[in-house]
Amino acid sequence: MPQFVHGGLKMKQELPMLRGVALLLFSNKGKILTLRELVAKPLIRKQAGMKTFPMETLHLGESSRDGVDRLMVEEIGLQFCGHIHKIVFLDEFTFTHPGCITLIDVYRAVSEEEFISTPFDTDVAHHGWLDPTELLEEFVRLEVKTIMETCPNKHKEA
Repeated sequence: MPQFVHGGLKMKQELPMLRGVALLLFSNKGKILTLRELVAKPLIRKQAGMKTFPMETLHLGESSRDGVDRLMVEEIGLQFCGHIHKIVFLDEFTFTHPGCITLIDVYRAVSEEEFISTPFDTDVAHHGWLDPTELLEEFVRLEVKTIMETCPNKHKEA
């Protein structure tokens, strides 16, 4: 927790907290849908050009499952939602950034085909379908690396 000095006393300052969701969307061939970040967000250490899987910040009062449904429309494309099934909660992760703390609920799902996503969200663009090991060789967000390395078998379909 960051500290600051006020009147000669060390004070602890609470960081703002963001809640979000992530979706590991796998094709029947075992590849994962990846996006390319187009906008830098230093608050959460995100740089333009980083590769990621779909992630979205939750709206106030929105459940994580509702956030996944919105994520599918905004970051994948409404026309592909019918191809996505077996949406399962995997785990929750906490990340401490310089300007905030993020709590991310991670879900896994399967797609019937490897389509080209058409994000409505202008912060990301389609990158491609990659083998999970290929994704980790890319310039990725901290969250992507941590999630993929922390639960290497959880992201595979049971």
